[in-house]
Amino acid sequence: NGVPRTGLPQHFTSWGEYRRHTDILVETGVNPAAVRLEITETMAMSDADRALQLLTDLKALGVQLSIDDFGTGYSSLSYLRRFPVDTLKIDRSFVSGMDESRQNDEIVQTIMALAKAVKLDVVAEGIETAQQLGHLRRLGCEYGQGYLFSRPVPALDVEEMLEDRTRWHNLLLEPGFQAERQESDYSRSEFTN
Repeated sequence: NGVPRTGLPQHFTSWGEYRRHTDILVETGVNPAAVRLEITETMAMSDADRALQLLTDLKALGVQLSIDDFGTGYSSLSYLRRFPVDTLKIDRSFVSGMDESRQNDEIVQTIMALAKAVKLDVVAEGIETAQQLGHLRRLGCEYGQGYLFSRPVPALDVEEMLEDRTRWHNLLLEPGFQAERQESDYSRSEFTN
C-alpha cells in the first residue's frame, strides 16, 4: 500500500523511545498516515497495559500499526482485540516451516483466520520460495515479504526494481507457484522485502 515501514527494536529499556516517535511526528509535521510502526508481540505483551495506551495514542495521530513476529510471544486474545493495530505479521519461523511441518501450516492458517475475524491485514514474513508464496496465496494471504522478492537494497534502487514488470511477471511463473487467480488480482497485493 506504499506506506513506509518503521520497525522499532524490542530491546528498548523504556517505553519512552516509543513516546519519542510520537513527539517527532508532531514536531516535524510528517503525515502520520504515511507512517507504519511495528511493535513485536513480545514487546507489546511485556507491559500490555502500557502498550495499549501507547498504541492508542499513536492510532489517534493516524499512524498505521503492526504487531511483528506474531505467534512467537504470549498474546492474550483479549489484548489483541483491544490493541488498535491494523496488521499482524506472521513470524518467519512459521512461514519457513510450512513445507516441513503440518503443524506450522496449521498455525499460519489459524493466525490468518484470527486476523480475518478481527478485521486485520496479515503479512507473511520470510517468504523464500515460490512454493511458500503459492501456498500462502491459496490460503488467502495478500501481503508478504522475504528474500524471494528481494534482498535488502538501497532506497535509490527500489523504484527501479518495482517498475521492472518482467521481474514480477517471471516470479509468478516460477515452478511451484500455481496462480489460481487472474494476474490482475495479484497486482492488488503487496509482497515485498
